[in-house]
Amino acid sequence: DARFGYVRLSRNFGHQAAIAAALDHVTTDAVVIIDGDLQDPPEFILQMVDIWRMGEAEVVYGKRASRSGHLLKRFCYSVFYRLFNMMVNPKMPLDAGDFALMDRQVYEPLRQFPERVRFLRGLRSWVGFRQIGIPYHRPERFAGSPKYSWKQLYYLATDGLASFSVAPLRIAQFLAFLWFFASLVFLGWIITTKRAGQIDAVLALTILLGFSMSMLFFCIYILGAYISRMYMETKHRPLYVTADHAPGIAVTSRFRQTNSFRSQSGTPTKLMSKE
Repeated sequence: DARFGYVRLSRNFGHQAAIAAALDHVTTDAVVIIDGDLQDPPEFILQMVDIWRMGEAEVVYGKRASRSGHLLKRFCYSVFYRLFNMMVNPKMPLDAGDFALMDRQVYEPLRQFPERVRFLRGLRSWVGFRQIGIPYHRPERFAGSPKYSWKQLYYLATDGLASFSVAPLRIAQFLAFLWFFASLVFLGWIITTKRAGQIDAVLALTILLGFSMSMLFFCIYILGAYISRMYMETKHRPLYVTADHAPGIAVTSRFRQTNSFRSQSGTPTKLMSKE
């Protein structure tokens, strides 16, 4: 079908890089990003396009009102989105993934971003413009097994947080000061009780040293997370390497209404990625 184009990468560069590759190769007035496992219902694309055509928003995203899957994973997703919004500005819509329609005004700035470590749903919120969410239930995968392991989900979460907030560094700084004063109090307590002969000073100091080392390594880990991302950015490697691609033929649909009363051809393109 000549209406469908594709971009084939030389290898698997990851989910976020695959979306970036697709955005780099489209020229239509709007795009729809949807995973190829059919967990995000394609039938909602028509509703997204209708909202976009009416000029109500430049971004129409899917909001997961409920979802199937493992209870622990659903709990972790819910906690992450809420903690993320406590630490970043601007806020990201709760329970919203990559499934979204984006106007050209939104996706063109996105593909100009130079950063290598990307968190698309966060960048989409950062760009701004009017954004509307459509609630839906996210079922199990249509076929196959999830490509995102717990390890990959963890890396995605830390990449997103490190890309949009320095709050973890400030938390580490606060904990360092807090532990310093707590150590002084504990040390004073050890000296007092040692004189009364009621405590083994060596055991108490060992416990204090153990907690101090744990706190130190925790703070070093947070600092290392940011340094590692700085290292990835300074290499300036491309996000992906294209093996080949073929452009699709955009199908012109009805005109889109805008607040400035000017019309443009509405030609949304659907981008599918494997998770």
